[in-house]
Amino acid sequence: MRHGKAEKDSPSGHDIDRPLTSRGERDVPAIARWLVEHDYRPELIVSSPAARARQTASLAAAEMRYPEAGVELMKDVYNASQGGLLSVLAKCAPGKTPVMLVGHNPGMEELAIYLSGGEGLPEDDNGMPTSAVTVLELPDSWSKLKRGSGKVIAHMRPRWLTDK
Repeated sequence: MRHGKAEKDSPSGHDIDRPLTSRGERDVPAIARWLVEHDYRPELIVSSPAARARQTASLAAAEMRYPEAGVELMKDVYNASQGGLLSVLAKCAPGKTPVMLVGHNPGMEELAIYLSGGEGLPEDDNGMPTSAVTVLELPDSWSKLKRGSGKVIAHMRPRWLTDK
């Protein structure tokens, strides 16, 4: 899941401290409800430590009745590339699946494209807008994930929920 819509600036002036906007605070629970309705509940939530990602993980966890104290913050997710995110996934505890990774673009979008081989993703150029989620089925071992080793099960964007 990509973090929700964030403010352009933060009071501290640091990117890592940018909070969610009211739209982000509205969109994240809507996507989390959609995940629950479709039985895509995580056993582990791993998030970037950036304020906007932490808020996203917290809001999603609350909506999914996941213990907020169980959200793992990993500094390696903050502004990570696709390769960095693959390393994060390789560190996830075996048997703790499904995993919800809450991060940033362009890394999140690049990761979804890499793992799916580009198959099953929307064919527009919007990729993963804020609060978007892509659900992937992956092989059992995540230590050596390769291009195309995953299958897109679902993809949802907040706008699609309101366009219904």
